[in-house]
Amino acid sequence: VVKGVASSLYGSQAMGGVINIITKNPVKGERSASVAYGSYGTWIKRLNIGDKVGKFGMRVSYEGRKTNGYENKFVNASVTSKKQKGAVPVSEITGLQKTKNNLGATVYRVGTVGKNNFDEDNIHAKMVYEFTADKSLSFGFTHHKADYGYDYAPENNYLRRYGSIFNGAIDLGNNKYLAKTAARSFFNGGGGETQNIYTLNYDDKSNRFKVNLGLLDTTESWSGELNPLTKTGDYADAPTKRYNFNIQKDFILSKQDEMILGMQYTRDTLHKTYTNLVDGTLEKQSEGKARSLGMYVQDEHNFNKDW
Repeated sequence: VVKGVASSLYGSQAMGGVINIITKNPVKGERSASVAYGSYGTWIKRLNIGDKVGKFGMRVSYEGRKTNGYENKFVNASVTSKKQKGAVPVSEITGLQKTKNNLGATVYRVGTVGKNNFDEDNIHAKMVYEFTADKSLSFGFTHHKADYGYDYAPENNYLRRYGSIFNGAIDLGNNKYLAKTAARSFFNGGGGETQNIYTLNYDDKSNRFKVNLGLLDTTESWSGELNPLTKTGDYADAPTKRYNFNIQKDFILSKQDEMILGMQYTRDTLHKTYTNLVDGTLEKQSEGKARSLGMYVQDEHNFNKDW
């Protein structure tokens, strides 16, 4: 955990601090497995196998998470003084819930977009070769796939009139009304992503020198779904790739001074498409590329143990 400004080492977003996560190197005889079950049909499965023979170590691990989810997005109706044509007296309606929004104003909860289901799988592998106790070369691979959605059903509308689902206007009395809630309000699309992450790292601790290469390949980053009410819908997908190269050298200038000198290069590509889910036609697309090259230097001077 690097507290405070660390932009010279971690980029322009590192204004308030950085949490840098480095997976442990494999050790001899690693074995573990677990299965957990919880509320809302939630499953968590884990498996980890690793070993080390001489200077070479390898680990393969898997984690899967899946849940039926719970209601976390609600449909609210605001009170209006504008008279609503065909409004039904509130005495004929059941299921209406009086509540407040984030600004403290009175609103009425009329339903939900359904339970938020989620399914995620992660596969990770790491191989390490230790030339000496201070010099090592490691390769890492991670496959990540996650999808989410909402289980739309007409029953997501809480309102009933004489036992039947109701979505019309409601007369609250005293010249206050709730407008008709569109059936579309009780539906929410889904989304997901698929990523492959490749890393190659050389670390020379004795000479305080390291080189990192990486590729973040997002093959899918989608959102949208077929509307079950209108049988229409769009599918947006934005696959991206980020190539990264970083080289860094530390220098001990004196007992009080430590300097870090480095260079970083990144290259990004993006291709976003919008597809009609009914006939499969491509509606529009856009793409772009970006390159960034930076040099950085940081010197830390310790005046004494407190400064």
